[in-house]
Amino acid sequence: MASSAVRTSVIEALAALVLESKRKQAFLIDTGQNRPAVLELFSELENIHPDSAGDARLAQWADRVAKEPEIGMVGLFSPDGRIILSPLKKGPLAFLFGKTAADVKDLVSPDIYGALDALSDSDLPREQRNMLLAAFAIRAEGTHNDIYRHILRPVRNAKGETVAMAWIAYAINRSSINGMDLAYYVLGGLARLLGFGAYLLSLTIWVFLDARSRQTHPWRWAAFVLVSQLIGLLVYLLARKTTKETSAV
Repeated sequence: MASSAVRTSVIEALAALVLESKRKQAFLIDTGQNRPAVLELFSELENIHPDSAGDARLAQWADRVAKEPEIGMVGLFSPDGRIILSPLKKGPLAFLFGKTAADVKDLVSPDIYGALDALSDSDLPREQRNMLLAAFAIRAEGTHNDIYRHILRPVRNAKGETVAMAWIAYAINRSSINGMDLAYYVLGGLARLLGFGAYLLSLTIWVFLDARSRQTHPWRWAAFVLVSQLIGLLVYLLARKTTKETSAV
């Protein structure tokens, strides 16, 4: 009965993973429909002309943009790379624990920063260098770069001077990030959890039944495998082989 339950759990987990994989394919098709709307949001910054990176109107813009249905995240950086406003997340992204940092340099690998820092200001102006660092930083999380696109643009004051850098991550093929998207992430996580649970349960139950048939401390071995997983299984198989060889002699 135990082996039947494990087999059923494995089948359910595999079915859930297949359904999740098929559903995810819909997220990976870039229809291009959301990008014009996002660019329109950036165009609003041209009419704000903030006096500085700390201008309250920038924060108000970011807060309003974060409420747009196609937007996943929005953030603001200063021209020198300081993080003014950490990415505002919503929907499934709100449950992610992003990196906390004060500067974009803290979000990119030392190799990237070192390569850009090796260039002189005449080769690559400091502002453009920080724009590149910010672009690397916003893609550093990586997990959702397949279903989101990123746009980074400078924010200029009335004199044309760059006072901030604005960043938006938007869904590539959805007109909205709604409860169905949240359900996708939740169900996907549950499918993985169920698959791992079925895998771990199958190892533990098999070892328990096998050890019981051999009368070699089934509960101890089952607990050991439950904690150590595959390593515990290998140890048990080696111990079983040794015991079998000893008995044969």
